[in-house]
Amino acid sequence: MVKSKALRLWVACCLGLLGTLGDSHFKAFLFARRHIRATRTVRQANRPSVADTTAFQEVAQRRRTVANSRGTIDTQNSRPWRRSLLLSAVALIALRRSDSNAEEVPPARDETVGTIFIGRYTDPNHPGGYREISVTDNWQGDKRFVKIEGGGGRGEPALYNLKGFTQKQPAKDGTLVDTITIDFTPKGGPGNFLGVWDKDGITFVRDNNHWPKSKKK
Repeated sequence: MVKSKALRLWVACCLGLLGTLGDSHFKAFLFARRHIRATRTVRQANRPSVADTTAFQEVAQRRRTVANSRGTIDTQNSRPWRRSLLLSAVALIALRRSDSNAEEVPPARDETVGTIFIGRYTDPNHPGGYREISVTDNWQGDKRFVKIEGGGGRGEPALYNLKGFTQKQPAKDGTLVDTITIDFTPKGGPGNFLGVWDKDGITFVRDNNHWPKSKKK
């Protein structure tokens, strides 16, 4: 709508000029106007663009060079950092695996602990009876659990089972000796009764009672 109004106004102005100046003058006006437009077009066509100038190309090339060098420097600087991060991650994984394996593997144990007590014994406090000691594969720290079966002696049940544990403990001179601790409460005796291997059997520290090992089974 606006363009059509402007076109009508331009036509009216041209007709007015034609009536005022005459046909020859109006043709001269149109020729001058076309000449001005043609001159502007030629100038714009011959004018070098900013992108084609040498200065612009030098600046653009310099910017591209700086950008490429920055990218190369950033990449080169990031490579050692990435390599260090990767090596740290691998070392951490290996450390965790070694820790987990260390937790899974039980500590080395002395399988000879308590084996000296294995066998059958007699008790002078209960003549006619017997005590049979055996070791188990159950451990608690350095303690190895044992089983004691007995009975048939004077003043005691015909059969009973006791629990205890054996371990190595330092003697007065600092040497490690085999000890055994028995819970006699199931047969009416004391608990945690400590004994040590003494020559041919077990000697209990509290009452100095000695169980000699018997060859009879």
